[in-house]
Amino acid sequence: RTVEIAGYSGTAYSVPDTTYAEVVLSKEESLLALGKALAAYSNTIETMSVELQRPEDNLNELLESHGVLQFWGRQLTSVSFAEVDPARFAIPATPITLADVKAADAEPAGKDANDEAADIIKAVYLKGRLYTLTDNGELAVWAEGAAQNKMVKTPDQVHSFCALNGELFIVTAKKGASTGYLWSGESDSWTREAEIKSSTKNPFISLDCTGTEPFLVSGATIVMPRSGRAIPVKSNATEFGGFATTLQHGGYLYVGVNAGEWGGGLQRISLTSGKAERVDASDPKELCGGVLNKSCDPVTGLAADPANPDCIIATTGLVHMLPHGSVLRICGEKISLAYSKPYTLDPNWRFDPKNISESNYSVPYFSLGGDGRKVWAVGSDGIYHFATDKLPAFSAFPRPHRTPPSRIDWSNPEFILIRTGMNQRHSLSGGSLILVPRSAS
Repeated sequence: RTVEIAGYSGTAYSVPDTTYAEVVLSKEESLLALGKALAAYSNTIETMSVELQRPEDNLNELLESHGVLQFWGRQLTSVSFAEVDPARFAIPATPITLADVKAADAEPAGKDANDEAADIIKAVYLKGRLYTLTDNGELAVWAEGAAQNKMVKTPDQVHSFCALNGELFIVTAKKGASTGYLWSGESDSWTREAEIKSSTKNPFISLDCTGTEPFLVSGATIVMPRSGRAIPVKSNATEFGGFATTLQHGGYLYVGVNAGEWGGGLQRISLTSGKAERVDASDPKELCGGVLNKSCDPVTGLAADPANPDCIIATTGLVHMLPHGSVLRICGEKISLAYSKPYTLDPNWRFDPKNISESNYSVPYFSLGGDGRKVWAVGSDGIYHFATDKLPAFSAFPRPHRTPPSRIDWSNPEFILIRTGMNQRHSLSGGSLILVPRSAS
């Protein structure tokens, strides 16, 4: 049958066993280029679709010689033959060449001692040296700028560690053991300070050093060995199933969990009453809806907000099919989006909290660190510096971005970057970066 669309006459064709069962094609010569373009697109999709099962048809053959008025449920509304300014399609970045890709993938000359090393999952900077913990419980120390580390002798496998007031603290336990120990010291000299009991109902979560003394955080209790205090946690909100990051702020201990594709979310525990509660801003009307959703948002970092002393900021980030992430501001009961950036080629894009992009793709943030005056977030595309301004200052990674064979980048005077694959155990993520502020010493 003949159909009139957008002032053009065309013929309606039936396409069997498809969601959009009708296309309208035209013999109008000025529209033939559109048919050829859609034919090329359709051929590409069919090549990529390994499970495509439908009767053979001659749709692509017809597209090659026809203009298109209706295709896949969409209709032509208007046509302009004015020349398009090529600047509209300019890429606002330097393209990566094949030579760049080959160079990035090239094996380094000789075998590096760290090539087969386990992934680094946590690090601190103390007295001019970098300490790193791997997922197999090994602690190492790096001299400033070093390409090789030195293994630190510890009483047992290290489960967590942190630094406070010039001291290093570690929690050790034999693999699978229910009893662990807190130690203080430096390098190979350790003093045992406390015993830790762990169970299924009361799992050890993390060692926190963001206050005046170290906290041993478990599902049911917060223990402060040096002052002899303990705070019973009054709720089962402290579920744990990933990497934990903690922060003491405003009378609360905040616990962020990075469980990759299983989310993680954020919780806080009152340091006076022990009451634990979720910090959540999910939207039950949508799958993974809301700015902070326990089931979908892994919390990858926590820091005091330099622009708002009564608030904290938290980063989320996940690469699993679709990358997404955000920087959140938590002020008491109020949770708001401090920053988020969609993947866009628009060089004029600017963050507007009143006009948030609905794109499923956004820059994920893998790490957050700072001292309350300066805070840096590591995104997949570069470093975001948060200070007293409303919006962060952005420094893009050089393209292509490479880290040394040691996986430690010492080049910035204010922080150190560490390449890790720690997120891959919880998602399809590739490598990510841990940021360690040098001010932590």
